[in-house]
Amino acid sequence: LPTAPAPTPQEPPKPVSPEQLPEFEVKLVTPPAAEAPKAALPPPASPPPPPPAPALAAAAPTPAEPPKPTEPPKAAEPPKPAEPPKAALSPKPVEAPTPGAAAATGAGGPAIAVEPPAIPDNTPPDQIRRIAFLFAGTHKAKMTEFITFLDTVAVKVSKKPMYVERPLLCSVSTADDPKRIIDRAKESGAKGAIAILDGLPDGWIRELDEAASEQDFFFRVVAAGDVAKRSAAVELLVDMMLLPG
Repeated sequence: LPTAPAPTPQEPPKPVSPEQLPEFEVKLVTPPAAEAPKAALPPPASPPPPPPAPALAAAAPTPAEPPKPTEPPKAAEPPKPAEPPKAALSPKPVEAPTPGAAAATGAGGPAIAVEPPAIPDNTPPDQIRRIAFLFAGTHKAKMTEFITFLDTVAVKVSKKPMYVERPLLCSVSTADDPKRIIDRAKESGAKGAIAILDGLPDGWIRELDEAASEQDFFFRVVAAGDVAKRSAAVELLVDMMLLPG
């Protein structure tokens, strides 16, 4: 059998010199000193409660009013003596219309009051003319002046005096129907009409003139500024002489 090799003898360890030893540093750590426990703070003091509200003083009772003295009852007044019944007034007699007097009212309200012409008895019809007088509401005074002046001139215009009766005297306006105005003048018995219409529209005045022409009715317009002109009055009177009495 083969034999095992003999083990190699190991060298003993060499001694280590102090210079070859590693250096070690030893530090001593001192633990920190424990802090002393803090004293506990006392809890905050609670605020004092508010003082109680003062009690309201009770209102003093109102003193009761003393009762009013009772008035003694008044003595009853004696009844008044009954008045004797008044005598009934007798009704006024209805006055008959004066011949030739103007109409009391017109289309535009109360008419002017003009005395009728003083016509002598037994005056022939050919010396009397029945004429309607129409005027715009603002010319009431002008128409009164014109009628008075016309009566004065009429009795002197010729050898025989002329008298102008006024069966219709009234105010007119654009609210009136021109044809109805002419019809009304004819119904009054007038043979013609004279008008003062300053201030009314020209178109409406033309309609009134045409309504008169259609019925062959005498119609003339006098300017408000000519009511006292003798020439204007004479011209109208000459035209009226041609009308039937």
